[in-house]
Amino acid sequence: WKQIIKTLQSHHQERHIHAWFSGTELEFLDSRNAIIKVPNRFVAIWLRDHFLSNLTSAFKQVCGYAPTISYSYASSPNPFINTSTSAFHPEFTFDTFIVDSLNRFAHAAALSVAEKPLSNKLSPLVIFAKFPSGKTHLLHAIGNYIRFNSPDASVGYISTKDFISAVHQTDPEPFCNLDILLMDDIHHMAGHMKAQLALLNIADNFLSRNKPFVFTCTEPPGCIPNLDQHLGSRLQSGILAEITGVEEKTRVAIVRRKLAKHMVKLPEDIILYLINLTDDLSGLLKLTEAIVKHKANKGALELSDIAGLTVAKDQPVIDMEQVVDSVAGFYGISRAELTSPSKQRRICRCRHIAMYLCKEILGIPLKDIAELMGKLSHSSILYGVKRIQKDINTNRQTLKEIQELKKIITYC
Repeated sequence: WKQIIKTLQSHHQERHIHAWFSGTELEFLDSRNAIIKVPNRFVAIWLRDHFLSNLTSAFKQVCGYAPTISYSYASSPNPFINTSTSAFHPEFTFDTFIVDSLNRFAHAAALSVAEKPLSNKLSPLVIFAKFPSGKTHLLHAIGNYIRFNSPDASVGYISTKDFISAVHQTDPEPFCNLDILLMDDIHHMAGHMKAQLALLNIADNFLSRNKPFVFTCTEPPGCIPNLDQHLGSRLQSGILAEITGVEEKTRVAIVRRKLAKHMVKLPEDIILYLINLTDDLSGLLKLTEAIVKHKANKGALELSDIAGLTVAKDQPVIDMEQVVDSVAGFYGISRAELTSPSKQRRICRCRHIAMYLCKEILGIPLKDIAELMGKLSHSSILYGVKRIQKDINTNRQTLKEIQELKKIITYC
């Protein structure tokens, strides 16, 4: 089986081979039949549709004959899909969403999907905005509306990060049994090839069944780096609804509603000053919460007090786990494999690259990297970092991969 997989590498990229043949084994073989054991039905379908002819040729080259190839797998439920009512924030409804000229189209498109959940006229619907401005609110509003008005419809919600974990740990097929799929923050899909191919298969399934699916992201799918072009094409084949910002009157209304919920009153001049501190809706809400706490503890609030309460805009914080997840996704392996003590050449190389990027991007002490990598020794981490540094100077492909990974990590 190892020889057959090695033969396939002359027709497919090594990371594609590893992504789809990791966890497979040759269960049965004679001159007529070959049974390949795979993790789940999704992998079986993908191998059949994308590798069958090359697999047949590889068997003939290695074994001297070309058997009929079939697949075996065990079915299992997917625990990552949240189809319960609790999946959706109870306060995120269409009634609580404040409509203005900058979000009216996105609101109308989301409401149209919610009102006709078994039709795909607007599918796929992609709601995107560069900054926090209500796209997640609309996604949850769709789920809440369908739950209340179309209880027989099967609607599932998942974050992209959970989806990436699901693809590595279990069968993505249950996603294809849903009537409506809602997925948040698909820009985190950047560089995660196996997850992208799984989502492509799911998108094709939904389109063939005329079922709607809705995504949110920070920009149009076609602008997400290292996104499979076929997946990008599918996601942009429906409606792209951009929220370009949040109007001043909307920010005022949001702050007033937040304050009223806690029975807090502020002078108009303080509210106007408050909303002009940031265009980031998430930052504005955090600042409002800080004011509510201040009022509860100290009572009176003056303009001078707000300076000490100012909450900066959310900045993406990169940590070691994000680096490891990005490297694992880029090369089509799981985090568990990357941090395992495996001596496989491919796994070791991925591990060394993760070590190098933790040191290069984050400046993390070697002892902390060693702890994350399965409690390796200081010398092992140093060896891995130096090996990649040397490889970058002598191997153009390694340099290209490191550059792509840096873009993915800083983007996510």
